[in-house]
Amino acid sequence: MFRCLACGGELRFDVVSQKMKCDSCRALFTIDEMQKKLIEGTESAGYAEEGLSQAEKFKHQQKLEDNMEAVLKIVVIGRACRNTANIKTK
Repeated sequence: MFRCLACGGELRFDVVSQKMKCDSCRALFTIDEMQKKLIEGTESAGYAEEGLSQAEKFKHQQKLEDNMEAVLKIVVIGRACRNTANIKTK
C-alpha cells in the first residue's frame, strides 16, 4: 500500500488520470513524483551509522530496503500503466 504525499491517506491507481489518487484528499501524483519522493526518503535515511547499536543499524537497513521495495513497486505499476496505454492507442 502506498501513502499520500499530502495527507498520508491510502493511494490507489486511477485509470482515468493514469496517476496515483488519494482516497482521502483526492490529490493526484504521477509515478515519477512517487519515485522521486521515495528515493529522497531513502537518501535522507542514509545518515552515518557510526555510533549506532547493532539493533539500530538493523532497523536502519530495514528502512532502506523497505523504501527500495516501494520504489520498485511504483516502477512496476508505472510500466504496466504505460504498456496498457500503448496497447489502447494502437
